[in-house]
Amino acid sequence: MLSEVNNLSFKLSNFNKDNMRVMENNWEQIKLGFISSSELLKEFGFDHKALIHDVAILPIVYFVYHKYCVNLDLDKAKIKIDSNDIQLMKRWLIESLLKKGIWSSNLESLLLHIRKAIGKTATVFPYEAVKQAMLEKDKALSFNEEDVQNLCQLRYGKDNEIKALLLLVFPDSQLVRTHIDHIYPKSIFTPKKMQKLKIVNDGSNKLQNLANTVVNLQLIPESVNIQKNVTQSAQWLESFFMGNLSSQQLYLTSQLIDQIPQDLNQFEWFCQQRREKICTKLRNLLDVKPVNNSVFDYPELGALKLSKARFSSDQIKFLDKLGVWLNVENESIDLKFMMNVVMHHAFNTKVNSQPADSIKASIIMQLLDVTNAFDKTKDLLPQAYQSGYFMIDDASNLTSFEMDDFINRDLEAFLNHAEERSVTIIKARCGIDGVVGQTLEQVGQSLDLTRERIRQVEKNAFQNLRERVRISVDVIWENLNQNADSEFMQLYPKLASHFSNQNDLLNFLELLCSFDKNELVHIIKPNINVNSLLQEWFLHHKAPMPWDTAIHQIVDLAGCTERVAKNAIHNAAENADILFSDQTKTPGIYPKNLNKMYAVVHAALHFKDGANFKEILERANQEGYSKVELSTHRLDHSINEAVEENYLYQSDRGAYCHINEFNISFADQELIFKEVLAILSQQTQQQSMHLRMEAYEVSDTLKQYDYFKIRHLIRNWGVEHGIYFTGKSGADTISLNEAVKPQSQLQTILNWLEQSSRPLTRDDIAKKIRSGSQNHASLYLNELMQAGSVVRVAALEYTTPQKAYKNVDIHKLHQDIVAYLKSVNKPVDIGIIAEKVNLKYHYNYPKAWYLHLVKTSSKDLEAQNIHTFHNLISLDETIHGVTIHQMIRDNFKQLDDLDGIHRFINQQILVGKTEVYNAMNNIRNNAAVI
Repeated sequence: MLSEVNNLSFKLSNFNKDNMRVMENNWEQIKLGFISSSELLKEFGFDHKALIHDVAILPIVYFVYHKYCVNLDLDKAKIKIDSNDIQLMKRWLIESLLKKGIWSSNLESLLLHIRKAIGKTATVFPYEAVKQAMLEKDKALSFNEEDVQNLCQLRYGKDNEIKALLLLVFPDSQLVRTHIDHIYPKSIFTPKKMQKLKIVNDGSNKLQNLANTVVNLQLIPESVNIQKNVTQSAQWLESFFMGNLSSQQLYLTSQLIDQIPQDLNQFEWFCQQRREKICTKLRNLLDVKPVNNSVFDYPELGALKLSKARFSSDQIKFLDKLGVWLNVENESIDLKFMMNVVMHHAFNTKVNSQPADSIKASIIMQLLDVTNAFDKTKDLLPQAYQSGYFMIDDASNLTSFEMDDFINRDLEAFLNHAEERSVTIIKARCGIDGVVGQTLEQVGQSLDLTRERIRQVEKNAFQNLRERVRISVDVIWENLNQNADSEFMQLYPKLASHFSNQNDLLNFLELLCSFDKNELVHIIKPNINVNSLLQEWFLHHKAPMPWDTAIHQIVDLAGCTERVAKNAIHNAAENADILFSDQTKTPGIYPKNLNKMYAVVHAALHFKDGANFKEILERANQEGYSKVELSTHRLDHSINEAVEENYLYQSDRGAYCHINEFNISFADQELIFKEVLAILSQQTQQQSMHLRMEAYEVSDTLKQYDYFKIRHLIRNWGVEHGIYFTGKSGADTISLNEAVKPQSQLQTILNWLEQSSRPLTRDDIAKKIRSGSQNHASLYLNELMQAGSVVRVAALEYTTPQKAYKNVDIHKLHQDIVAYLKSVNKPVDIGIIAEKVNLKYHYNYPKAWYLHLVKTSSKDLEAQNIHTFHNLISLDETIHGVTIHQMIRDNFKQLDDLDGIHRFINQQILVGKTEVYNAMNNIRNNAAVI
């Protein structure tokens, strides 16, 4: 290096006569250059551990030799190096040692280039010229935010650059003999010591790792370090400065410390605070532009989840493990979490033989680069989605063409860069890019693999592809439901260009998103019985049904999107289940293929004044409303069913009218009921009477109305007023005796529940019954529940037992409940049972559901009987008469100790605290009323 030879390799041929003569003639100057440079390193604070690459000193020796030693009078024992040169050389040396990869390869070529940049006549250490020379050899001595973050992760005892870093951040030319000291002794962060010192330990090595990073290190004189030993930081600070607060503050400021908390549980906070200050100083020293974090002030960006579409395989694996390492749900890992938590967390592990911290830093830098490039004056979310770094979890503003573009770009990137076998299998299985679609067996034969092995590789390949698609599965599903129709290929043209037919494209999307087989086909060809969903409307309205009304009806009842509802309607029209009024985009809809009752009711709408049953049946046949041809020779049972269901009423002998024409006001109805009750009450000698002969004909009030309307009113709604009707043998009999009570309304409600695709509420029932009364609806429902015909499945929702317990192993649940009752050996509130069983089987049923199950299973199953009384259940029949209210009344005068009362009750009855609280409130309220 100093002899100006052109080959710096350490080999015998370089030690020739000419080279040795130069060294011999200039030996004293050369020796002085080395000695002076070594002394300079000591002045910098370096020792053999800090100088991790010995070769790094050669450029300094070369400069010192040529500027200070070549022309020096040898009588002088020492040379005086200019302070400006010292600072420049120190800065260059430390930076070159801290920058990864500078001294790891091509050393001879690099040193020759540096030597040329320094030259023999430099008057000042040419810091910038040396940096440029290194850049020309791909050894850029420049730093970015990723470097800053990596430097702050350096660990004592593991990374040799740690002292060089401390010398850069905390320069002090007076500290020639320094030691690296742990501000908080690292020995206190062992599990046993942490337990002894009452330091919160989450079971990880987080605090131990932090204790060895630069945030907990300082350079202090050797003697001071020996004296400090393992003394606690706050105690050492007090004793070393002997209470001199001014000196303490000067020390803390020089070490970038705000304060040293005495509470050891504040150690992590201390590290976070100091880390920020060290990072800031490193950015200033290394000329790193501070990252513009203002973008993270935007909530819509902070909440974005990361897409893996633009990350490497190592980065994806790091992200996959992140939730496990930090003990958080993957759903919690968004951009804000990455910047506020992950960015500052030290990972003491590796991913694919690479340090996890390095991978983390690369991810952080990519995220910073892409978000800082966003135009803050424009909408940020579209820019984020376009970048490919963030998942699209909101379908509200995503068109089918945008989804098409995103998935297509991510698919093409996968096809170009993924492992070859995975690409081959996906192409063959889905018929991509001209490859004919194949079965698992066919693909296996071509690759000489078993069918099961192909299935495994296919699963992994699609998982890999799914990770690289920036649109979430939920958004894909929502977008398809909102847009997909029979013109599917035209809606997603870019993606469709990879497939020869629609079925292959649908198959690809189902495999990509792990949908069930043909699940997407059912969007375009929905498995929805349109007639069954629209026929309710045709019971009350004359065709055609408005297009929008049909859409809303299907959406509401089938729980689907408008797009799926439209597809279902078009499919129904193709199958001749409905008829369009015209060929516009929003045609009216005429019914076809209805069930017989619905067909005759809709036909009756054509006769405002009513008609003979034959005319109604003929009209239904003429319009094609019914699935089957209706016989007109006799009264079809569908007419009677419609009357029972209150859709038609008998308007004369053999004639019927639609209920829409039943134009008696509610006030008049009440008047009629009141009059009939009065007549019945006067007849003390007989239990019943003929409605027409003994009531209608003798009352001027009743004769104001058509008899058949009064008959229908009493027949269908009299029970709500205590009037009971029977029409057996053509005799319209009324009575105050419940023995003749008709069951038609109860059966009607049961029919509604059986036909409904969802549980019905009390309000739903009230809207359907003629009176519209919620009280009447409750009356019917309570009676049906007492009979075991209806189950309450939520607070105000009801359905039939067949639906309530569909796909439920009632026998198994009964066994579980019996076993629990045996274990506690006391009556149990049904709410306790509901909580226990729901947790065990991941159910979400209310306690009313379990109470009905217990009652019915005890009757129907050949198993041990479970007795019930109100909400309590027990294996002991003496439970009858036991109530929480009575136990509280009998034992407590003061109701101010909920915990005490709850403990007392639970000695005899196992019940939740909420039930006891409610019982206490009821007792208080009743007492206040009295």
